[in-house]
Amino acid sequence: MSNNSSSPSSPTPKKLRVSIAKTIRETIEEAQLQTYVERMGLLHAAIYLIEIRIRNYFFVTSSAPSSDLDQVFHAKTGDLLPKNDLTSCESFGYLLKRYNKSVAPGFQIDTELERYRHLLVHGRLFADPKNQSHRRLLNFTGVKDNPKTMRVSGALEATDFWFGRVELSARHAVAAIELATKHLVLSP
Repeated sequence: MSNNSSSPSSPTPKKLRVSIAKTIRETIEEAQLQTYVERMGLLHAAIYLIEIRIRNYFFVTSSAPSSDLDQVFHAKTGDLLPKNDLTSCESFGYLLKRYNKSVAPGFQIDTELERYRHLLVHGRLFADPKNQSHRRLLNFTGVKDNPKTMRVSGALEATDFWFGRVELSARHAVAAIELATKHLVLSP
């Protein structure tokens, strides 16, 4: 009778090391994915803040019908409110272009934020199967003549450099809008 301490159901040291390495790799990949998703969420929130600031800029500087902010806050489904820069359905891209036309060059903001917003809201994050840390954001649209096919309508490398660039651009945009609003409000 062999005095083998290893039973058929217990893993060998080599299998155990491979299993631990696989678990560690999967944990790292999961953490990297979570970091990407969190960064995407923060960018989306920053771009949403830009939209709010632009709407506020136009609301403060506009002669359009004003809304009682208390009335807007307490509005219920079906209520009617005056159309103005806070209540309109103008797209982020339209607001961005309109804002840049209305301010001096030093207060203008990067129009690429519109494309980034679209990719963040409608795109999907993909990882390279051979290198999980290489990520791309892709957006798709249907093909009218071929309903079983999708066209890539937007693509970008979701690198740390890209995230940093967009984060910086978003911070610049918020600061520029705040300064433009203060400048106009304080001007005689």
